[in-house]
Amino acid sequence: GPRTTPGAVFGRARPMGELDAVFSAQEARRVSPVFAQPAKATIYKNDATIGQRAMRIRDLIRRGSRDPAVRKLAGAVLAKRAPDKPGGWTVAEKDWRGEAEALFHAVRRNVRYTRDHRDADTYVHPARTLYDNVLGSGGIGDCDDMAITLGALLLAVGHDMSLRIVAVKQGGAETPSWNHIYLVDRLPSGGAIAGPGGDVMALDASVDRPPGWEAPKNRIYKQRDIKV
Repeated sequence: GPRTTPGAVFGRARPMGELDAVFSAQEARRVSPVFAQPAKATIYKNDATIGQRAMRIRDLIRRGSRDPAVRKLAGAVLAKRAPDKPGGWTVAEKDWRGEAEALFHAVRRNVRYTRDHRDADTYVHPARTLYDNVLGSGGIGDCDDMAITLGALLLAVGHDMSLRIVAVKQGGAETPSWNHIYLVDRLPSGGAIAGPGGDVMALDASVDRPPGWEAPKNRIYKQRDIKV
């Protein structure tokens, strides 16, 4: 059966999450200064322009990428050993696409897509998204939080990204407002093992689709990219 940690959640011992196996919640709480503060999200009413909202998300990505827990988690995901693979690493050195895919899947496996409060946007530090819900089990977040969390992990290991904001047609609306955000990774152009690099790769961790997937062009009413 699954491993459990001491203590109980609602009277039951809880299974250890995947994050505990690569970088424990206890260690994350020890090294990250964000856990010295009370647990809360930054909450904004839905009155900001799309540009202002994107700047808030970009700032959280930048600040989160410098958090020791975020950097250590990115390193733990990428530095898994695999003696049967080139160089002995699960993700080969300088395999930029492999790095992006590994961190994308780590977020997909450990953060459940969950909508924000009905009346407000919430923006959560990536270390809290990953470790606040139940120790080591991952957390919850909407497309904003997915972009913040994955963006911080990627930026912490040197990736160059933009936020892609789109208005996706849905429910018959022909002129929708801005309603979705995700990352576009500009993979480094030199030294890659698994390809020449320099490619542009969409990373939408809020949907159950593989890295590189994004909504079809015929469903996009408008689009805007903002560099992280």
